[in-house]
Amino acid sequence: MTKINIGSSSVTSTKLGLGTNKVGGHNLFQNLQDQDGYDVVKTALDAGVQLLDTAYMYGLGRSEEIIGDVIQDYDREKIVIATKAAQDSQQDMKPNNQPAFLKKAVDEALKRLKTDYIDIFY
Repeated sequence: MTKINIGSSSVTSTKLGLGTNKVGGHNLFQNLQDQDGYDVVKTALDAGVQLLDTAYMYGLGRSEEIIGDVIQDYDREKIVIATKAAQDSQQDMKPNNQPAFLKKAVDEALKRLKTDYIDIFY
């Protein structure tokens, strides 16, 4: 697959990425099965997709956890992970863009994703 730069950054990825709101997003969609999420992410990576777009809001971290489990069997350097956070569970999921909250959100996402870096953080 052809690789492109993401915006004006130095991050490169395949043109096609996988949005994962239905991977672990039990709070957004009914009747989701975790195994289906694992299978979708594995199938995408096996097919050459490199960009995985997730968020805390997708299952209140469950999407990130599933991705974190799956990527353990792949070369992390070949995967681009984009994740998002602003919803504060301590404030009825209202957006919180305070630096301290966002730092904590990144630290928690890193743990769920089982990685030591996030390529793109929204």
